[in-house]
Amino acid sequence: MVRIDTMKLIVAMANKCMTVKDLADAIGRSTTCIYKIRRGCLAKVETIGKICKVLEMDAADLIIEVVHYQRTRTSAS
Repeated sequence: MVRIDTMKLIVAMANKCMTVKDLADAIGRSTTCIYKIRRGCLAKVETIGKICKVLEMDAADLIIEVVHYQRTRTSAS
């Protein structure tokens, strides 16, 4: 999961004259997904890759943090 520079995303969308709906439709995700990413929530690398393709930008310019986590399993008693 990654976190992106939200200002760079907004600027890139403005440069392409894209709304949140336009971007969501172009990558096959919901507008809610795009709004969450724009608010700073973590996103899947694949989602960011699709966004970068549509906006014609390099992912390295957009990603600011990579977050590694492990899911913990709870044992049934």
